[in-house]
Amino acid sequence: MVVSGLVQIGAEQEFSLALSTASGHILAQAEPTVSELNSWQATLTIPEMVSGQAEILALLVDKDGTIATSDSLPVMLKVDPIASDRYLILNRPHQAEETVAGYNVFFDGIAQQPTDSLVTISLWNQACQERIAVQSFRLRGSGYWQGFVIVPAGVSGQLCAVAHFGEPGSDSWREAQIQIEVLPPDDELAMKVMVGNPPPESRLAPGESLLLYGTAYNAPEREILVSILLENGRLLTEGVAVADIYGYWELELFIPSDAAGPAQIEASVGERGSDEFADSRVSVQIGDR
Repeated sequence: MVVSGLVQIGAEQEFSLALSTASGHILAQAEPTVSELNSWQATLTIPEMVSGQAEILALLVDKDGTIATSDSLPVMLKVDPIASDRYLILNRPHQAEETVAGYNVFFDGIAQQPTDSLVTISLWNQACQERIAVQSFRLRGSGYWQGFVIVPAGVSGQLCAVAHFGEPGSDSWREAQIQIEVLPPDDELAMKVMVGNPPPESRLAPGESLLLYGTAYNAPEREILVSILLENGRLLTEGVAVADIYGYWELELFIPSDAAGPAQIEASVGERGSDEFADSRVSVQIGDR
């Protein structure tokens, strides 16, 4: 990646450029070339270990090592699964997704050749420097993974959601990180619901039962209405799930044997048309068509 800008360097100051993760890991460094007109340019080689939120840091450092001035530029690093035989993809939560203190956060993604088949998911506070929740689980091999982490009560504001495997800094280390927003439970926007399973664009089998689950925040009576509808609006099936104190809900629904084609799974809480209503949808495919 070619990076450029302007700089005015003082006497005995050093100019450096770095690519850093949100949690402070330095991924790449370079010494910029400065022209007589104070413009500069440098090339950073992006490593494959980390994806998600990061930033480019330009630093002017005094002789005694103190930072005289700096500038930063946020960037998003993406995984190229074709170019690597070992990688970690974080699909959910999404960047800037809103969650609620005291409830769980759903994580899922793809892990290819995870070290010791172990994936760890965590939440970090204080500008991604303080880990406040963590969960680890083993996979049978490579492929799709998912898990939940509970946001501690009393936390609000911006958190880092991180998934990783391997030891940070090692050759087998892979990490993905994004920032999410945590609302206090009494916030007027803190009524939400999401579907964790099945994942978006899943292919479902007609004539079989399907286990659905997800998270609901501040659902009235903890009840979630879950519906499966075809693209033409035909209601295939629906049922009511009850969330636990951390927001987790699950429900098993039977898909009719004559169902086929694109469909949507809808989860909703509250009374439709009122101020206290929230819903979310996941697109799926039923059958082979």
